[in-house]
This record gives sequence, C-alpha cells and structure tokens, in this order.
Amino acid sequence: MSRLATDKTLILIAWMLMISLAFLSAQQQLDPPLKEIYYGYYGPAFSNVDKNDAQASIQILMRQIAQYWKNKIKTKAFVYENEREVKSAILSKKINILVVPSLAYLKWHKKWHLEPGGVGIRNHKVGLSYLLVINKNNPWTKGSDLLHKRLIIHDNKLEGSLPLLWLKTRLMEEGIPLSELKFKVLKNYSRPSKVLLPVFFQKADACIITEDAFKTLNELNPQLGKQLKILKKSPTFLETLMCLTRPFAPRAKKFLLDTITGISKYPQGRQILTIFRTDRVIRYQKKYLTTVMDLLHTYQNLSKRLK
Repeated sequence: MSRLATDKTLILIAWMLMISLAFLSAQQQLDPPLKEIYYGYYGPAFSNVDKNDAQASIQILMRQIAQYWKNKIKTKAFVYENEREVKSAILSKKINILVVPSLAYLKWHKKWHLEPGGVGIRNHKVGLSYLLVINKNNPWTKGSDLLHKRLIIHDNKLEGSLPLLWLKTRLMEEGIPLSELKFKVLKNYSRPSKVLLPVFFQKADACIITEDAFKTLNELNPQLGKQLKILKKSPTFLETLMCLTRPFAPRAKKFLLDTITGISKYPQGRQILTIFRTDRVIRYQKKYLTTVMDLLHTYQNLSKRLK
C-alpha cells in the first residue's frame, strides 16, 4: 500500500473514531443516568401557598419531565405529613429529592443524608422577610405588648413555623420568659388577605405576614398602608430547600441538580414557581442558611435561660 493510501486510511479511521465518540457522547446526553426521579415534599414546605394547587401542579410537572426524556425515566411525587414518613422514604430510598423547610433540614441533616441542591430566588433575593403588623389605632410599641392578644400567622402550620419562631425569639430578647409567651388567639392562614384584613378591620390585634405579600396587598388597596403599622421586620430567612437524599455518582448527581435548577424550562414548572412566588431555582450556597441558623441558635440559648 502506498504511503498516500496509508495516510488516507489513518485519516479515515481517525474520522470514524471521532464520529463514534461524538455519537456515544450524544447518546449519553439522550439517555438519563437514572431510571427514576422521585420527589418528596414535606407538608410544611407549602408554608404560605395553597397546598392543593401546589400538589396538583407538581403531579403534572412529573409527567412533563418524563415526557421530556421520552419516558426513559419514571417520575413520581409524594407528600409527607410527618417526620416518620419522611424518615421511611429516605431510608428505603423511595425518593431521591426532598423539598423541605429550612428548620426541618437543620433538625434532620445530621440524622440522614440530606445534601442541599437548590433554593428559590425572587426579585434577586433568596428567602423571605416577615413583618409584624398592627392597626394604627392601637398604642403598642413593642412585641411584648402583644402577649395575650389575637395573633394571625401567614403560614400553613403553627408547628415548626419560622415566623412564629422569629416572634418568640424577639419577645425573649425583650426579657419575656418562654413560659409566658402566650396569645389569646393564635391562628394561621396561607392566604395573605385572610392574615392582613382582620388586623385592618380590628378583628385581630396583630399578624405576621411576608413583606412581599404585604406590599402586594398595599398596591391593590393603598388604604391598608394608611391604617396599618409595621411594628417589627425580620431578617431575610431561607424557608425551603431542595435536597438530594443520598450520595450519587457524579453524573447522576449533576443530572439531579440540573433537574432541580432547570425546573423553569417545563410549562408546569413555571406554574409551580408562580405558586411558590419564586422566579427561578438556583444552586444552594451555605450562606443562604446563616440567618435561620442564627435565629435557631439564639432561640435555643434564650429558651434555656428564660424558662
């Protein structure tokens, strides 16, 4: 064989190898590294959103993710109401992603493998701020004035409520013992109007509501801002995290993290972000949890000292 023919043969072989590698690489992109994506949602993660709307949208999102991958993966979503159910799902490897409130994450992450992957961002801000709001007709000037009064919390549950923990911590900083932190009426609602309007009409003495919700309601009805007074404002707290529930191989881990942060590319994903009042999901950074960790640490120290 001539040298020219040999060179052409080598070039042909090289091209065939490159095409084969390109094909394998493309096939690798088309074939997901996991056979299933199973989301778990811990009930309190729906802290100030309509739980039924969120659950319905999540189920549709799971189907859209499966269709995107041409049904090469199975997708399911589960909602858990208590710690026992979450523990069982994690230890039995029933789920690989868990959406969990920040307080629950801090309680559980040392017990089980929970690796934060994504957090929601809105208006270029990670987390929510809370406002303690009263009617201007009332003369109160500090949090302790609200003891034994009628209080409404903007949250789905009172147990493990981040805004309630924040209020209790602020009251203990005013010197009120934990045993005396009691209110005449303590209610909670996920719909902002049901939280704020009773204070406006003086059917409740105070409420804790997200700053975003307060601003939105004021834009709709400027009379609210004229009649209501902000007594306290919280730092920005990260409410919810999306976590991986066990160690994964690098490619599978990247696949799951890309799924978490790429939720907005699915129509129903964008609907869910709207329900959760979130613009998009970004990768988690440890600094996002700092204010929640500081709050919990302060609460624990004060509750031991002021029993």
